[in-house]
Amino acid sequence: GKVKCHRYWPDNTRLPLNICDGGYEVRLMRHKSLEHVDISYIRMTDLHTQHTHSLMHLNFTTWPDHGAPQDTLPILRYIRLVHLCQPPEAGPTVVHCSAGIGRTGALITIDIALALVAADAKIDMQRIVQDLRRQRQGVIQTKDQYTLCYRALYEALTSLLPEGTHTQLQQS
Repeated sequence: GKVKCHRYWPDNTRLPLNICDGGYEVRLMRHKSLEHVDISYIRMTDLHTQHTHSLMHLNFTTWPDHGAPQDTLPILRYIRLVHLCQPPEAGPTVVHCSAGIGRTGALITIDIALALVAADAKIDMQRIVQDLRRQRQGVIQTKDQYTLCYRALYEALTSLLPEGTHTQLQQS
C-alpha cells in the first residue's frame, strides 16, 4: 500500500535514527508494550548544540486505519493514560495517525467531549467536529469513526452512574 506516514522513531535501543541530514539524533531509551499501547521513552539530541529533549511516545496499536474499534474502553483508557503522562508544565499533546484526520480526529473529538463532561458543559458532537474541520479539513473520515465518538462518550458517561442505573436506563 501507499506509505502515508514514515516511522520517525527507532524500534530498538541500540540503533538511533539520524534525521535532518544528520543534524539530530533520535534515540529510543526504553520501550514497554501493553495490550493496546506501546510506550516509548525517546531522547532527541541536536547534534550541533548537544541540546537534548526527552519525550514519551504513546502509540495506540489496535485501531485500524479508516476503521473504528468495537470496544471503546481501550480508547478511553488510552486518553486517560495520555493525560496522566502529560506533566502540567509541558506543551500541547501532539496527536496523529497516518493521514492525521481519521483516527486523530476521532480521538481529539472524544477528548474534547470528555473535557466538556468534566466541565459540566453542553456537549454537541457535531459542533466539535465542525470546529475541528475548520482547523483540519476531513477530520473524521467515516461514519464508523463518527459513531465511535458517541459510543465512547456513552461508555464514559454510563461508567459514572451508580451501580444498576445503566440497566434501569436500558429498560425504560
